[in-house]
Amino acid sequence: MSFTILRCVARTGALVSAVTLAAWLAAAHAAVPDIPTVEGPITGPGEMQPSIRPGPGGTNLEDFGYVMEEYFVSGVAAGQPYKTRLLLRKPPNPEKFSGVLVGEPTHRGGNSLICQFARFGIAQRGHACMTVAARRINLSNPATPGAGLYEFNLERYGSLRVADNQANEIIAQVGRLLRENLAGGPMGQYTVRNIVLTGTSDSSGATRIYMSSGPMLDHADLRMPDGGPIYQGYFISSILGSGLVPTIADAPVIQMPTQFELHSTNGFRRPTATSRPTVSAATRCLECRTTTRARTRPLRAARTRISASFRTGR
Repeated sequence: MSFTILRCVARTGALVSAVTLAAWLAAAHAAVPDIPTVEGPITGPGEMQPSIRPGPGGTNLEDFGYVMEEYFVSGVAAGQPYKTRLLLRKPPNPEKFSGVLVGEPTHRGGNSLICQFARFGIAQRGHACMTVAARRINLSNPATPGAGLYEFNLERYGSLRVADNQANEIIAQVGRLLRENLAGGPMGQYTVRNIVLTGTSDSSGATRIYMSSGPMLDHADLRMPDGGPIYQGYFISSILGSGLVPTIADAPVIQMPTQFELHSTNGFRRPTATSRPTVSAATRCLECRTTTRARTRPLRAARTRISASFRTGR
C-alpha cells in the first residue's frame, strides 16, 4: 500500500510538467491568500497529539530519523480570525529531502492517514509530510476519543479556533506559506518544490471541497502570486462516492477508488473506445486490486497490482 500511494504521488508530480501556462492563468477570480503568522515549534504544555498511529518497527518515520515539528498558524480566513495547528514531518537533514511535500487536511479521526499509510515509501524517497487542522471537527470531536485536539490536551490546544467555512482558505494559506520557502519559515532549509494535497475517506472530502467548491473559494480561485495553483497536484482515495471526481484544468489529479467503491458501481470504469469523454490529460483514475478501507492490515507492496484507467484516450 505504501509503494502504491507513493507511485501515485510520483505520477502526480511528474504530470505537473504537462500543465500549460495558459491554464495556470485561466482562473477568473484569482485571490492570493495571506501568509499566516507562525508560532513554534510548539513544545508544550503536555503531550502532543501525534496524528499518526505507530506501525511495525522499521516502518515508522522515526525509524528513518525523521523530525516532527508542531506549529500554530493564525490569520484571517473567510473574514474572521483563526488559529490552528500545522504538523510537519521532515527527513533528518535537508540534503535528504526530495523537495516533495505530501500534504493532507487532518482526518476527523485525528490522523494524517496518507502519511501514515505511505510512511515507509515516503521515508525511503525523502519526502516530507504536512497535515493542517483546517476544520472545526479537528479541534473538538468528543465522539472519537483522542481525535479532537481539545479532548487530547486542552491546555496545549485550547487557544485554537476554526470555523468550518474557513477550511479552504486555511489550507491555501498554509500551502502558500510552505511553498514560499521563507527564511526562518517552518520548513527551514528544506526547500519545497512541489506540494501534493492528498486525502482518504473523510480527509479526501476536505481535499475535494478545496479542489472544487461552490460556496467557498477553491483551487480555481486561490492562487500563488504568479497566478499558478498553490497545490501542484492531488491524490485522493476512498471518496465514499460513486464516480470520478471533476477534472482540474491546471493540476494533475490521481484518484484511487477502494475495492468496495469499484464493486458498488461502474462509475469509476474506463469508458469504451467510442465513448471516451474529452477531459484533462492530467487526470488519472487508478484501480488497485487490494485497496480496501481496512486500516489495520498493512498490504504488501510487492503483491499489489495496479491497472491504470485513464480518463483520456492515452
